[in-house]
Amino acid sequence: MADPLACLRGAAIIVGIWNIIYACIQIGVMGWQTQEVKNLMGYWENREIPDNALIYSDFKARFPGLYGLYTETPERRRVNAMYPIVIISLILAIAHLPASCMLLYGAIKRRRNWLWPYFFTGMALIIMSTAYAVLWWSGDVFTEQLVMSVAEFVMSIALSAPGWIAVVFFYIRLNGQLQSGKPATRGGSGRRRSQNDVPTWRTEWPDQPPPELGRKLRRKSRERREKDMRRLEKESEKIERERRRVERERRREEEERRARRYQPYNNGNVDYYVPRPQEQSFPWNSPVPRQPEPEPPRAPPRKKTAAEVIENLYYEHYPEDMPKEVGALRREQH
Repeated sequence: MADPLACLRGAAIIVGIWNIIYACIQIGVMGWQTQEVKNLMGYWENREIPDNALIYSDFKARFPGLYGLYTETPERRRVNAMYPIVIISLILAIAHLPASCMLLYGAIKRRRNWLWPYFFTGMALIIMSTAYAVLWWSGDVFTEQLVMSVAEFVMSIALSAPGWIAVVFFYIRLNGQLQSGKPATRGGSGRRRSQNDVPTWRTEWPDQPPPELGRKLRRKSRERREKDMRRLEKESEKIERERRRVERERRREEEERRARRYQPYNNGNVDYYVPRPQEQSFPWNSPVPRQPEPEPPRAPPRKKTAAEVIENLYYEHYPEDMPKEVGALRREQH
């Protein structure tokens, strides 16, 4: 598969090794150049002829006034411009050494966050060292300074700048871009490949996905789970709100049903009158009712005799034979 990850990773490792060497070289060169520029500043200050030697001091020599700036020579102006540049380059070279070590570790472990310090220190050091070399070329430069300026220009522009661009592409690839699903080589002109002629990238796959791809898949899975959990929580809250609403409706209907069931005969209105404690009808002020006397126990029913039973049956069939007093009483009962 046409995946530039392996190529860019190898290039980033080589760039990291080169930048470690480059940072060490820059520390030595810029330390040496700092002393050289300070000597040149003293040399041009000693050559200046003061307008009044009695009041001329070292402070005025190092910090000239308005008229002193107009009388500066181009050589001295160039040296004054090179001094802050070489100081900044020395500081950047010292900071670039640990940044290059972080670049090497990040390229080996494929950790994109470890590449960030190199982007700042690398580009700043390339710009400042190139500007320092070009400033040397603006005047008469010979001997070892000419060799130094040419070497600085070559190391900065020809070597470090392309490496910085390669690391940028490696960082972009670690972010999941610069991918392609096309094969590395094109097939024939429409002819069908045999099984033995299938490219290795179609048949050989690693057992485990690349670390970056694995982290990306785990991140996507975690985001999907979190999204599902948030959706389930929203649905649960919606169901709970609906259940509470139904419960409130049910309770309200139950209360209305109970209120309709209890309607005292007072024009359909509920009577909420309660007697005051001073009134006689208050329960505490009402006299205690007397307990009714218990009823005497009833005598058990007497069992009728056979003569009485026969007599009752006879008179039921022949009421005309019944004595007048008893017959009149029975007729009144019926």
